[in-house]
Parts: sequence; structure tokens; C-alpha cells
Amino acid sequence: MRLLRLKIWRIEKAIKKLVKETNGIKPMTWSFGAYYIDPKHMAFVIGVPTDKIIDEMRKNDTLVASLKDLLEKFNWPKPARNDVIFNIESQETVDRENNGNRNWGQMKVSAITNERAARSPKGGNTAPRLY
Repeated sequence: MRLLRLKIWRIEKAIKKLVKETNGIKPMTWSFGAYYIDPKHMAFVIGVPTDKIIDEMRKNDTLVASLKDLLEKFNWPKPARNDVIFNIESQETVDRENNGNRNWGQMKVSAITNERAARSPKGGNTAPRLY
């Protein structure tokens, strides 16, 4: 479990560097999940200032591919890589929709994951991804 925690820390650091190089901003990054139960239960959240930056990041195919490549670069367990979520949240959205409570982004990803898993005939994680 400590090894996975170290990988998470390195991936978060690499996400910050990647976004700064690509968009010229220093994002906040955080993660959550039950990776200690199964590494597929993992989400990385990228916090940016505006909704406009979110749109720019999602349209940047190179950035999206690079985020996915981080899982390989830092040797995240291969069977779990397709289930890991990368989500982007803006401070504008957090302020507008949840009075500045940043936990809203985490709840939003969890709710989407749970809802889609319940509707999926196979179950499992079918939450939206950046890639």
C-alpha cells in the first residue's frame, strides 16, 4: 500500500508539472479512492481557476493522452489503468455550485461513478474520463 501511495504522490506532482507546461498555470491536484482495496478505485482531480481553462484542457488531445501516460510512466497496476479517473474542477464551478466547498468535486465524481455502476449491466466504474 505504501508503494501505491508513493506512486500517487509522484503522479500528482507530474500532473502539476504537465499542466503548468501546457497551460501556464499551477493547478491544485488531489486524489481520492479506495486504491488500497483495488488500484482501479482511484481518481485524480485537477483544480484550475476558471471554466474556460477546463474547456481548453479537455480539447487538448496531447494533454489528455499525457495524463493517461502518467499511469504507465509511474507503473500503476496495468489491469487498473482504464478505470482510473482524471477529473478537472474549476474554482469558478466550486464557488458557483457549492459555495466554495471543494469537496463537492469529490462528491460529484463519486456520485457519477455510483450511478453509472448501478445502471451498467456489468457493474464497475463507467465514470466519465478525460481520455
